[in-house]
Amino acid sequence: MNESQSGWVKLWRKSLDSDVFADPHLWRLFCWCLLRANRKPRQVPVNTGRGNTIVALVAGQFVTGRKAGSAELGWAGNTFSRRLGQLAGMGMIAVKPGTHFSIVSIVNWGTYQASDSESGQATGQATGRQRGRQQGRLRAQTRKEEKKKSKSLSAHADGRDQEREFIELWNRTSGIVKNRGEMFTDSRRRKFKTRLATKGWFEDVKPALAKFPLKCFQNDSDPWRPDVDWILKPDSVSHILEGKYDWSKGGNGEAKKQEPIKYRA
Repeated sequence: MNESQSGWVKLWRKSLDSDVFADPHLWRLFCWCLLRANRKPRQVPVNTGRGNTIVALVAGQFVTGRKAGSAELGWAGNTFSRRLGQLAGMGMIAVKPGTHFSIVSIVNWGTYQASDSESGQATGQATGRQRGRQQGRLRAQTRKEEKKKSKSLSAHADGRDQEREFIELWNRTSGIVKNRGEMFTDSRRRKFKTRLATKGWFEDVKPALAKFPLKCFQNDSDPWRPDVDWILKPDSVSHILEGKYDWSKGGNGEAKKQEPIKYRA
């Protein structure tokens, strides 16, 4: 009998409340890990098929492999690996895999094996009362995230409704280049959302578009027609409402007779 197989280990009564105890296979595996773990630091020789390798272990660690572990427990190799992975996923153990062997570490070994204090937990798992508190916090966090998601979806829907309304209004306006499709491209949608963030912008759009067609910005033989990208610029709507593009004004701000104009397609 070697040193790791002599002596005894502690089993705390709190283990009865653990998730590991509820699964007989995992409980057996965890007890096996406790019994296999070293009580103090030591160096052990491990056969790798090309001779022995010396592995340094600390208290609470041991060396195993799928073949050796499954043989001791009477399980298939895949079953042993899967259940060992389950214990690791539950925070009971940590597994450092290697080419020829793995080093298994018992989590919180010093808490419930090396100390006589009853503050430790036999399995590193939360007690029933602690799990209740954790589940309560989890439910509260879930409700908070769902509420935030619902609010986000509502805001998203409002933005899309405004987008459709704007495109409809824009495409009915005279003297412009119409938006192709019922919705914006991603690039134009980003610009539109930026404009929506400006207080009062959406409310100002309707009176601004009512002033179309605007004074052309080039000569009468080759008139310019604004497109969606232009109206979505930061100052376009405010400039329209300020009269910058009114037909009644010339370039020097003087009254100018409105001339009929034909916009090119």
